[in-house]
Amino acid sequence: MTPWRLVIRELRYRKLNFAMAVLAVTAVVGCVVATVTLLRSHDIHTDSILAAKSAEIEAEVHRRQAEADKRASELNEAYRKIMLKFGYNLLILPKAEGIVDYLVRGEPSRYMDERNVDTLANSGIMTVRHLLGVLQQRQILFFGDRRQEVFLVGTRGEVPLSHRSGKKPLLAAVAPGEMIVGHDIHRELGVEVGETVRVKDKSFRVVKVYDARGTNDDCSVWIDLKQAQQLLGKPGRISGILALNCLCTKAKIDDAKRQIERILPDTRVRVMVSNATIRYESRMRAAEEAEAQVAAARRQGVADIERQTRARAGMKRRFENFAEWAAPLILIGSAAWLILLTMSNVRRRRSEIGILLALGLRRRQIFAVFQIKSLIVGSLGAIAGYIAGFAVVWCRPDSPAGTEIFSPYLPIAVLLAAPALSVLAGWAPAMIAARQDPAEVLREQ
Repeated sequence: MTPWRLVIRELRYRKLNFAMAVLAVTAVVGCVVATVTLLRSHDIHTDSILAAKSAEIEAEVHRRQAEADKRASELNEAYRKIMLKFGYNLLILPKAEGIVDYLVRGEPSRYMDERNVDTLANSGIMTVRHLLGVLQQRQILFFGDRRQEVFLVGTRGEVPLSHRSGKKPLLAAVAPGEMIVGHDIHRELGVEVGETVRVKDKSFRVVKVYDARGTNDDCSVWIDLKQAQQLLGKPGRISGILALNCLCTKAKIDDAKRQIERILPDTRVRVMVSNATIRYESRMRAAEEAEAQVAAARRQGVADIERQTRARAGMKRRFENFAEWAAPLILIGSAAWLILLTMSNVRRRRSEIGILLALGLRRRQIFAVFQIKSLIVGSLGAIAGYIAGFAVVWCRPDSPAGTEIFSPYLPIAVLLAAPALSVLAGWAPAMIAARQDPAEVLREQ
């Protein structure tokens, strides 16, 4: 009789012993598979949570950044419009000009070379965007039989900065023989576009009337600089240079003043504070606040992700700690249970083994019978344990899809390790069974 036939009969007539042995292996394999798969599921679930959180944070940061960019864009556009309304915010005067005297008189007593405008424009200065040389004096404007004292401003139009792209000028050049009129003069004299006015012995046609600005511009008129120089007897001279510093913060304006006075050492710079500055600073603070909110959202998002990561890592460590002591206990218990079941089987089959040995069955064949049975127990237990362990994790509500948590290496490892464990546990009982003395056994019976 071959060992395989003996094994088949053994399995057929001792089903309970066989089932209990398979159950022991199933318990070990199921515990190991469930632990490994659960840890893999935990990692996948953690990655999913962190990816979703990162996407949520990026969306929030993107939304706030879009709001901040929109505010910055609105700030630039609003400031451009404000400056078109309020005009220049820097006035460059000759160094010998007294500021108080200038403000009291409303006109200069000192003049500078017109070429200073070109010197500043070609200097590469980065803190100003618009330059306008002007010649200004009080004059009497005649319109029909009416007369009005005004500020006469001669200008050749803005001088472009050589290092900057072209910008729309705040004040365009005025053609010879033409005049632009401030709002209050238009209102007081009733002068309209297309009508003719006179300064001294020169006549000018009104080509434009400015809207109200709330500054001295409302009582000023603008003509061509060359004509103004001839009219006032100041050839090649200007009374000052108007400039625009587009970033109206104190630090930026102070920087612009230092640069201008270094380039034109015989000049002094006066800041003309207006509502434009106040509006710009308030809008700048709003834009800075929006950028701060973007940075805060990003920092908060990073902190949330780190907190989630720590929490998930803590959960994994606790589970690993549990598995570190629980899995060995189950393994040892199952191995001991297999040994006891095999020893019990050996004792029950003592007389049968003695008879088989007396009939000529070799000891290695007896040994093989028990080891083949252990191999079958280990293989069936491995298959059942893997299915049970994987199913436990896969059926969890928060478990990822089966294809994500499935590892092709785990079933291979289980199918190799579980039969080996079963054979190892049955080794000693099989050796005891194979070494029995048939004469001694039969005499006892």
